[in-house]
Amino acid sequence: MAIKGDYPDFGPQVNGNLPDVRESPPSGPNPTGKPAPKPAARPGKAPRKPRWTTFRRFLGNVLPLVLSVPFLVLAVQRAAEFGPDPLVWRYGAFFLAIGWGMTAFLGYLGNGSLQENLAVQRHAIAPFEKRPRWFVGVATPGFKSALDPHEDVAFLVLHEDKLEIFGERVRLYIPRAQIRVMRLRPNIHSWLFLGGWISIEGERDGQPFRILVEPRMSPAVLLNALARRRLLGEWSAWWKRGLAPTPTPEQTENRPEPETDSERS
Repeated sequence: MAIKGDYPDFGPQVNGNLPDVRESPPSGPNPTGKPAPKPAARPGKAPRKPRWTTFRRFLGNVLPLVLSVPFLVLAVQRAAEFGPDPLVWRYGAFFLAIGWGMTAFLGYLGNGSLQENLAVQRHAIAPFEKRPRWFVGVATPGFKSALDPHEDVAFLVLHEDKLEIFGERVRLYIPRAQIRVMRLRPNIHSWLFLGGWISIEGERDGQPFRILVEPRMSPAVLLNALARRRLLGEWSAWWKRGLAPTPTPEQTENRPEPETDSERS
């Protein structure tokens, strides 16, 4: 099914950076002297109130630290007073177990509502879509954040001749012919043995580009990390042969077909 309208692919590259596809106020002279109206929503533009907020990032990344760091403080205080006794090691073990465990299993807290909200937006553009898609975190060139490696949350959608990133803010196409390699790259989750990026790298008009995505189909970071190599294999197969894997019901999220009389009996 064709997507209504169109939104940018990479467009002209400047130092390998992507064009900004986020909403911005209209520019140019305003002869009326009145405040310029807000631009209407158009295909390819981000919703005005995205769900991927600083608070969402805080829940998944800072909360495990908040709950685990007190045990580290207790361990340091105990070691300074009594030396490395068994209680120091016990506090240290609690710090590591709580911090890693909460990140591994609750790092994507609220992931389901983010995915559901984006699915509603996608359905408005491509209703009952049957293309395979995956919910991912994405980062474009130049994005840096100490709070979370994901610039946006998005659906990665495979078309026959292009890969689409459909996010709350970031929306773009990558023609399959422009992709040169797909590979694994580390991010902050890799330090905890909890996954990392799948890097999509290519070249357009002589300029290199790189888009970073990380699976987040499950609220448990660990389960997504375990799926990373499998997804790299599936996406690489599509890139090399142009064959998209058969979508699962979870990927298409179509409504069930009504039962016939024979099926009811």
